[in-house]
Amino acid sequence: MPQGLLFPASPDFSKDGKYLYVSNLSLDLRLFGLVQSVDSQWTAQVQRQTISRIKVKVPPAGHGNSDDHDDH
Repeated sequence: MPQGLLFPASPDFSKDGKYLYVSNLSLDLRLFGLVQSVDSQWTAQVQRQTISRIKVKVPPAGHGNSDDHDDH
């Protein structure tokens, strides 16, 4: 079973806004004749591509702490 996200990519919210879907990009650049990247060895070990569904609660806009911004 996959654990964690190697390189989170393409985030998208569900239509009801309750979930965030995130694909897990695992692209070994060496396969395209490019230089090895920091995560090339990890991407070479990936056997399954995954999409994660994460439950979220996003507060409505404009209801933050008034100290969080500068009104000048």
